[in-house]
Amino acid sequence: MANTDFSKISSSLPTLRHFQPHGTTGIHAYYDGRTCPWHSSNWYDETLALGVATYSIVSGDSALLFDAGLTPAHAEYMLTHVRSLGAVHITTVYSHYHSDHIAGASALQETRIIAHARTKEKLAHSAEELRNPGPDDGPSIDVVLPAETYEERMTLRIGSVQVELLNFEIHTQDSTALFLPAEGLLFAGDMLEDTVTYVAEPEHLGTHLRELERLAGVPVKRILPAHGCPRRIEEGGFGKEFIEATGRYLRKLDEPVEEPGAWTRKVRDVVREDLEGGVLVFCEAYEGVHEENVEALKEIREESKGSSPTDVL
Repeated sequence: MANTDFSKISSSLPTLRHFQPHGTTGIHAYYDGRTCPWHSSNWYDETLALGVATYSIVSGDSALLFDAGLTPAHAEYMLTHVRSLGAVHITTVYSHYHSDHIAGASALQETRIIAHARTKEKLAHSAEELRNPGPDDGPSIDVVLPAETYEERMTLRIGSVQVELLNFEIHTQDSTALFLPAEGLLFAGDMLEDTVTYVAEPEHLGTHLRELERLAGVPVKRILPAHGCPRRIEEGGFGKEFIEATGRYLRKLDEPVEEPGAWTRKVRDVVREDLEGGVLVFCEAYEGVHEENVEALKEIREESKGSSPTDVL
């Protein structure tokens, strides 16, 4: 694509920031959002408030795009960028089925698209609804199903870089993380969020906590999340203690008492220790996420009275 066309794409995305995380080679982050206040309305507005990063791994004539971008324009920007670096063989991996991670895929149909088998099932089931959303549901999405799927793990070679696709049932049952063994670098998708995780499947919270323990067994040195402080991502990402901080928050949220203390506190207070220790970075929009998490836990406990408060499997 000509430079004039690339400039045109860039001008249509005025808040998009593109940078290389410090200390990485061939890794690029494409970050949009954290430029507006939180207001719970639809997935698109909420994502812009929280901020979202997609990533590319470029090596030789190959590239991998992790997630499809917030819109087709975001996806086209990423695709044009990696092609400008010499990439010819391009793979796209979906981290999971949520809209803010697959919405741009109509611009990536020339790439090899891979996802977990459950991601494909979820998208196939919801494709018509996503194409024809209600007036308050956010933009229409032209769903592109992955051409290839995996179950537990899959190994890819992107140029000279080995990339492991790993399924962990954290945030959603279909979640995929990318792990670069040589670098100890984990691309976490929505499994880990800064300031706190969004509890998308409260009925599986116990599973998510156990899976966080399994994730902690991966020899991770640095973590790049989909939703996190852009400055921290640009500085090279989060440390492995990010995993432990996520578990601490979830355990406070689901403390086995009638009304956990976290339910009546602001998220800044709930995770104060990790904020003061520099593990997490405070983002005001996550007060809204925390409020939604509390409501989700209240509802699932009400539904599952008589069962364990931690998990309904």
